Amino acid sequence: MSQDSIFTLNAVYANTTFNEKQVDIYKKSEDSPVWSHHKTVELPENYDVTGKGFAVDDGAFLVAAHNTVTDADGSEIFVYSSADGYTSHKSIFPENVDKNLHRFFFPRGLDISGDTIVATSTSLEEEYQYGPTSIHIFSKDPESGQWSETQTITSNFGESVKAYYSVSISGDRFIVRALLDEELTQGSAQI
Repeated sequence: MSQDSIFTLNAVYANTTFNEKQVDIYKKSEDSPVWSHHKTVELPENYDVTGKGFAVDDGAFLVAAHNTVTDADGSEIFVYSSADGYTSHKSIFPENVDKNLHRFFFPRGLDISGDTIVATSTSLEEEYQYGPTSIHIFSKDPESGQWSETQTITSNFGESVKAYYSVSISGDRFIVRALLDEELTQGSAQI
C-alpha cells in the first residue's frame, strides 16, 4: 500500500483482441484531500495481464504478465518504480526452474515490501501429476537496483504441503497460504 497514491489495474484478462493494459496512478496533493489522476502506465505489447497478481508498496507496483508470443506457462513479474517515474520495468522470473517439468505456473501469488518480493509457484511433473511447489524470494540490490532471486523454499507434492498459493509480506515476515490435501481444498497459513 502507498500512503499518497492509488494504483488501478485496467485490463481484460486473457483477451487477445483487447490490447489496452494499463495502470492508472492517482495522487493526493499536499494541500488538498482530493485524489487526481497523476499518470497512466502502459504495459508492454505482446503481454497479457494474467490476473495472478498485482501488488503495491511505497511507490512501486508489481503486475504478473504472460508473454503472448511464447507458449510458456509461467508469467513474468514486472516491477515498476516511482524512482524513474514508472517509465521502465524490471522483469522477474525464477532462475533455476527445472526444465524437465511438464508445466510450471508462476506466480500463483505475489507481494512486495520494500526491497523484497515474495512469489509462489506450482508445477506438474506429468500431465496429471503435481510436482514441486515453491516460495521464491527476490531482493533488490540497493546500488544497482537489480532484482535477483536470493532464496527458494520448495516442497515436493508428496510432502505435507501440496501447493503454495497466495502470499503477503510486511517487512521481513511473510505469510503463505498452503494447501495440504491432494484435492487442494484444505489449507493453512504458514508464517
